[in-house]
Amino acid sequence: MQDRLVSQMDKLETIRSDSQSLADQSAVANENASGLATSIQDLTTSSSEIGQQVGVSNQLAQEARDVAAQVNQGVLELKNAIDDIANVVSLIRTLPSKPTYWP
Repeated sequence: MQDRLVSQMDKLETIRSDSQSLADQSAVANENASGLATSIQDLTTSSSEIGQQVGVSNQLAQEARDVAAQVNQGVLELKNAIDDIANVVSLIRTLPSKPTYWP
């Protein structure tokens, strides 16, 4: 009977030891899960910030396209003005060098 009692005490000690080991492993797993949750939250925040920066970049790109279109329009108007001036100069060259007076 005493052998049986010793055997049961040994088993009880093994269960206590295994329970403590399991509790330690559970604590480590909890710390790992907490660290993972923090990392995921940081990643989400970074992703949101990147999304906002992409939005600002898109807006700036659109503004640059608008300015380029305005500059292009200005260049076309300047070209047309140069063409008009060239036409006037060409017409002036076709006039006689001495004015003819009409009576």
